[in-house]
Amino acid sequence: MLLVSGGGIAYLADMVGKKLGKKRLSVFGLRPRQTAALGTICLGVLITIVTISFSLIVSSGMRQSLLHSAEIRKELQVLTLEQQSRIEQNNQLTKANTTLTEKSQKASVELEKRQNDLVRTKLQLQELNQKIGGLQGRIKTLTTDAQRKKRALENANKALLTANRSLSSVKEALAVNTARLKYVSSENQAMQHKNLELVETTDKLKAAQIKLQSDKDELEASVTTLKRNLTDLQEKENQAQAGLTKAQADLAKVQGQLQTATERLAATQAKLDEDDRKVGLLMNISDVSRKQPLIYRINEEVARVKVPSGVSQSAANGAITLLLRRARVAAQQRGATRVAVFDHEGLSGEALVRLAVSQLLGARSGQVVIGRSSLNAFRGEPVSLELFVLPDRLVYLSGQMVAETVIDAGRGDAAIYQQLTAFLQEKVSQKAMKDGMIPLSNSDISFGQVSQSDVLQLIAQLHNANRTIRLQAHATADTYAADALKLEFRLR
Repeated sequence: MLLVSGGGIAYLADMVGKKLGKKRLSVFGLRPRQTAALGTICLGVLITIVTISFSLIVSSGMRQSLLHSAEIRKELQVLTLEQQSRIEQNNQLTKANTTLTEKSQKASVELEKRQNDLVRTKLQLQELNQKIGGLQGRIKTLTTDAQRKKRALENANKALLTANRSLSSVKEALAVNTARLKYVSSENQAMQHKNLELVETTDKLKAAQIKLQSDKDELEASVTTLKRNLTDLQEKENQAQAGLTKAQADLAKVQGQLQTATERLAATQAKLDEDDRKVGLLMNISDVSRKQPLIYRINEEVARVKVPSGVSQSAANGAITLLLRRARVAAQQRGATRVAVFDHEGLSGEALVRLAVSQLLGARSGQVVIGRSSLNAFRGEPVSLELFVLPDRLVYLSGQMVAETVIDAGRGDAAIYQQLTAFLQEKVSQKAMKDGMIPLSNSDISFGQVSQSDVLQLIAQLHNANRTIRLQAHATADTYAADALKLEFRLR
């Protein structure tokens, strides 16, 4: 077909070239002869493309050959290597089959079934060799069939393992199985070039034989273990009898301890009543206070104090005292009755203060102590303070850029103000948080504010620019994690 189509293309291109030459046409400034040659070449290419496209659309075999030829060649090579490997394995299996000594009667029946399966498989392989042209589709069919046979083989192996658990039956059928295996060996020699499925089946049977021997060894080991456990149990029974005698002696002692525990329970109950009274005093919750406005949300920062590294015991205590004093002043301005570090998570307030002091003493760099409200506090109530000790490292050098954005200054002052506000509240805050700044927890102001005059002056500069401009925020001084972030703006 390709020869006919090639001849037709050559003849048709020659006819077109002659007609173009007779008309003496000129295209792109070329001579008539060159124009005719160019037309002949283009027509030949076009007809070839159309012919190939039509062949790809009509013939699925050609389409598969062109698109998947490399894959088909690789698969053929893999199948050839696998067939050679399995033939070699079959030769080895033929020599090893004579050494198999243990097979059950049910294994022989299953083997006969495998013989029938092998006959059918041999017919399928003959059909496969005849239809090698359609190898790709046939491979999928054989894969599905192999999976089905694999599942059937697994089920057969499970039945074989169940039968082989009876060691006495295996010994009685040993002679029959040996003769049967010799017959299998002679059959394997006759069809070793076509029994791919037999190789797989016999491998599985060999693995089952090995597994049977392993199970036998495990059973024998289990018997030995059970005997040893029986001896251990008898010894433990004797020990338990002795323990019972000792437990009876200990019972009287436990009864005395129970009396002591009862007395301690009474003392603990008294302490619990005292703790309940302290909690009531701590919370000071009443109808009047709950009707007052909220002055501190839970985890909202009340005060903070920066502490240098290498402080002494007295300096660390002084820093905690200063923090409590600042927190008390700030809380009283909002209407709180008092501020203190109360018991929290099983630790007393004094223990929490000592813990914060110890963290300050062990620090090799600057620290910051932050006091946050551990509960929602209302006006007229005390504020329960929780202490946090965090490292206060250097985050920004003086003049270092914190963040930048693009401002469209031609959209008017209102749009400029919105873009500037979004830049400060989103990009600057997120970048500062990512770099390690410690914000004011649960507060509307995370890192301080830019003064209103600076904002108005910046809006005026952007308005005068009246174009799209890049705005950068830089730190005005060396800034540590616990410092307020002071910014200056630069237009680019």
